[in-house]
Amino acid sequence: FIGHMGLGPVGAALGTVTAQTASVALALVWLKSRRTNIHVKRSDLRPQPEVLGSILKIGVPVAVQDGCIQVAFMFITVIANHRGLVDAAAVGLVEKMISFLFIVPSSMGATVSALTAQNAGAGKGDRARQVLKDAMTISVVYGCLITVLMWLVAPAFIGFFAKDAAVVAAGTGYMRSYIFDAIFAGIHICFSGFFAAYGKSYIGFAHNVLAVALIRVPGAWLLSNAYSDTLFPMGIASPCGSILSAVICVVAFTVLNRRGAFDKLAA
Repeated sequence: FIGHMGLGPVGAALGTVTAQTASVALALVWLKSRRTNIHVKRSDLRPQPEVLGSILKIGVPVAVQDGCIQVAFMFITVIANHRGLVDAAAVGLVEKMISFLFIVPSSMGATVSALTAQNAGAGKGDRARQVLKDAMTISVVYGCLITVLMWLVAPAFIGFFAKDAAVVAAGTGYMRSYIFDAIFAGIHICFSGFFAAYGKSYIGFAHNVLAVALIRVPGAWLLSNAYSDTLFPMGIASPCGSILSAVICVVAFTVLNRRGAFDKLAA
C-alpha cells in the first residue's frame, strides 16, 4: 500500500486495518478447521454480564495505563518538535528503536500474566512468585546487556536509519540516556503482569499514571528547557519514571504478599 501503490499515510492505516482483519479471520478459520477442542459458536459471541464485568474490571485499568504511556510519548514528541527539526527527527527515530528493543521486557510482562494466572488458579502461589522472579531476572539481565550495547554502538545503530550527521549525534545522546529505561521498565512491566493476573491491575494503572504525571512528562520538559544543546538530559526522564514505578510495585508487592494476597487467585 505504501511502497508499490504509493498511498502514503493512508496506505499505512489501510495496511494495519487489513492485517488485523486478516489475522482475526485466519484465527477463526484455524479454530474451526483444527482439532483444538475449542468450538466457537454464534451464541459464544453474545455478551455475558458477569464475564464482561470481570474482564472490564481488569482490562480498563490496563487500557488506561497503556494509554497514559502513549500520551507521555505524545507529549515528549511535542517537546522535541519545539526544539527544531533535527531534535524532533532524532527523538522520533529513537522512540521507534526503543519500541523494538522493549519487545523482550514487554513479552516478559505478558508471560508473567499468563503463567501467574495458571499457577495461582491451581493454588500454587509459590510457583507464581517464582515466575515473577525469573521473568524479572531475564528482563533486568537483558536490560543491562542492551544498555551496554547501545552505549557502544548507538551511533552506528542510529546511523543505519538516519544519514544526517546532526540527527545521528542528537539521537545518540538521547539513546544513551533513555536506554537505561530498559533495565527498570522490565521490573515494573513484570510486576504489572503479576498484579493483573491476581485481578489487581489498578496497581499498574496507579504507578504508570504517577510516573507519567510526576516524572516522565514534567521531567522531559524541564530538562529539555535546561539543556537546549543536547538531548541526553531529556532522555533521563523516562528511566527515572520507571524507577518510581518499580519502587511503587516493590512496596505494593511486599505489603500484599505479607497479607497473603498472592496465595490464591482472586475471585
